[in-house]
Amino acid sequence: MSDRGWFGKDWGAPVCRSTPHLPTPRNLLCLRCDRPVKDGDQGLIMPFVSDGPSACAYHLDCFMKSVLPPERWPS
Repeated sequence: MSDRGWFGKDWGAPVCRSTPHLPTPRNLLCLRCDRPVKDGDQGLIMPFVSDGPSACAYHLDCFMKSVLPPERWPS
């Protein structure tokens, strides 16, 4: 798996033009919610270092909730 990019349907963000579109990482657990990524999900794959270089996945909503203040989260 590549260590950075996005998956799913293009949501019109600059990241969808500046980084590679990757296959959906089915069954990889989302780093924020710990649920598996499935077909039809949208999200990001980014580098993650723990015991060695690796990559992690975020559902798009989970990533947005990790960077936006709670009052900006959709209901």
